[in-house]
Amino acid sequence: MKSHKQITSDASWSSCAQRVVIFVDDYLDFDGRYSIGGRQRFTRDLALLIRAWGREVVIVQKARKGFELECPAGISVIGLPAALRVRGDLLFWKKAQVVARPGDVFLYASGDEVWPFFLPNAKAIQHGISWDGDQKAWFRSLQGFRALGMARKVRSILCVDTNYINWLRCQGNEGYRLTSKCEYIPNYADLQHVPISEKSSEEPMAIISARRNSEFRGLDLFIEALGMLQAQSINFTAHISTNQGHDDLQARARELGFADRLTTSMDSMDEVLARYRDFDVAVIPTRWSEGTSLACVEALTAGLAVVTTPVGGLANLVIPGFNGYVVPPVAERIAESLAELDSTSKRQQMRVNALSMRPALGIDAWQASVQKWLEA
Repeated sequence: MKSHKQITSDASWSSCAQRVVIFVDDYLDFDGRYSIGGRQRFTRDLALLIRAWGREVVIVQKARKGFELECPAGISVIGLPAALRVRGDLLFWKKAQVVARPGDVFLYASGDEVWPFFLPNAKAIQHGISWDGDQKAWFRSLQGFRALGMARKVRSILCVDTNYINWLRCQGNEGYRLTSKCEYIPNYADLQHVPISEKSSEEPMAIISARRNSEFRGLDLFIEALGMLQAQSINFTAHISTNQGHDDLQARARELGFADRLTTSMDSMDEVLARYRDFDVAVIPTRWSEGTSLACVEALTAGLAVVTTPVGGLANLVIPGFNGYVVPPVAERIAESLAELDSTSKRQQMRVNALSMRPALGIDAWQASVQKWLEA
């Protein structure tokens, strides 16, 4: 690597950092286009916080072909050509050396993108365990090995849920000791842009799910659960905000007889927030690979009751019977919880309870905690 100033372990970042280089797999997509997702929003808000802290910031990611772009809000993004999955990590790190300059510090915004070349005084974000699903044994072992390697090398780890911390505690005595590097700071919502639901209690239950459309996010479970509500003659309307597969979702809704009750859209990270105004229930039907879902946080801060699963940090946010329900990722169980919420009084009480969490889950509280972590 080019020579650059290293932070010693007893020096704070605030005393040494001139520029923060954020490494992330895919802030933009691999062709340099806008990308939708919770990690992308987190990375954007982290970059803006670092800039407000008075430091220059640049995001470095993988790309099919190299690019240098300035995104909205003036965030610089460098795309380095490398294979897009695990096999490209070694080449990505080698090419990333060219962006280093004296006074840089490094922040791994999704944990292990530059494995195995972690710098000892770098910091990392851990967005949740991704190797907890129906996956091959070699993949589980590799991801666990990488995650443990990160904990050994970096200065400190910001964890968005307690799931990773508890996993680390189970990795023998070394893992137990490494948990001292972990700081739990849950995800957040920008309350200026998350409207409180205006949904009338006199209208039928209105349900939203804002998820990327992939197997582990569970939108198919949501569709099947809605079909069960339809079969029970429960009155509802539903909306799915997702990145792809709209025609397939609508086709399955037609097969189950509720296509006239379902709408879909593809929204930007900010556009989706305005939708919560018209709903009173949200469903986060995750099968695996979850942290403290931004979609869950946003729904709660809008005053929606949330039906979700005990994956990652979701149960850090949803307390059964208080602000929603936590059930296994099974369509029948999701449908049962939604049927419980057909009660106007239950939805109203959960609305009050969810809104009581709004200040604690706001971006101001998150920024204060993250800045303290950055400065240490």
